[in-house]
Amino acid sequence: LEAALQSEQNLVESERANAAHLSAEIVRLGGLVAEAEQQTKFLESEVQTAKWALHEQEAANASIERDRDRVQRAHDQDGRRVRRITQRLERSFAYWADREKPQLSGEADPFDLGEVGPMINRLEDLQLSISERLSNVEAVWRDYGDDVVNRLRDQCDALDDEVSRLSRDVSELRSERDKTEMDLSQLRIEINDEIRRAQRQSRKGVEIGLSEKFSRLLYLSDQEVDVFLVLVETSEQLEILLARCRASRKHSSLEPLFESLLQQITSTKGKYRIEPFTLSAGTEVTLQHRRHIEVVSRKGWGTRSEVPEAFRPGIVKESGRPGYWIQGDGEPVIIRKAEVILEKA
Repeated sequence: LEAALQSEQNLVESERANAAHLSAEIVRLGGLVAEAEQQTKFLESEVQTAKWALHEQEAANASIERDRDRVQRAHDQDGRRVRRITQRLERSFAYWADREKPQLSGEADPFDLGEVGPMINRLEDLQLSISERLSNVEAVWRDYGDDVVNRLRDQCDALDDEVSRLSRDVSELRSERDKTEMDLSQLRIEINDEIRRAQRQSRKGVEIGLSEKFSRLLYLSDQEVDVFLVLVETSEQLEILLARCRASRKHSSLEPLFESLLQQITSTKGKYRIEPFTLSAGTEVTLQHRRHIEVVSRKGWGTRSEVPEAFRPGIVKESGRPGYWIQGDGEPVIIRKAEVILEKA
């Protein structure tokens, strides 16, 4: 019995030792679990920090990408602008540039970074070509430039004087036109009064006759034709001056004045149905055209000046200065005859 008790006691001691060992192991494992929990919290904190850093990096990358796109668009715009400038310079100075070089691509083509170098080379070549040409012109300009400038100044002064004179003529013609229109209006009123007077006399059986005043008015037709001829020639002179003003920067300020005057004279011509007429080449001229045309011929070979010659039938070779007439119900009133050059008989 004592041996059994001793064995049972030894077993209990062994179990106690095992229990103590398990308790120690449990304490050790609890420490490991606590340490693992701390490491897990640390790793979670590190993961959150990494997420924030990744988000900031993605935002920075997106900003860099936008900046890169903006820089690329600006680069493309500047490149196309340089291309357009190069094209305009080559077109403007085509005489000075190297004619063997091919043309640049169109503005609509995508711009390539590799085009910058060739375009700069083309601009440098253009600058060298212009410098070489100007070096030859400079010597001539140094010797004769002042004389050319003086001549151009004299021509401009002469044109200014001509413009001033024509402006005065236009003012006088405008006043004369206004006076003529007033006279015509008054004439219409008096003609209407004369018609009514003639109608009253006709109803009374009195012989109708023109008054002395209207008898003299029968000769006014030639004066009216002269006035209309002045209007036609003035309009032609204004057209020449207007073309010169449009071609000259110095006299461009006079362009609105001449346009206004020309418009007023054109309106007056239309009001009185003054129209131009010509005879086309190949038209057969007969005696019926005597009232309408004037036969002219060249002064000499290579000149544009014409001299009148005697009327003769023939075939129109070339039409010269146009004529003007007033079309009506009857025979047209000729303001100015049309000039024609006939083929040799």
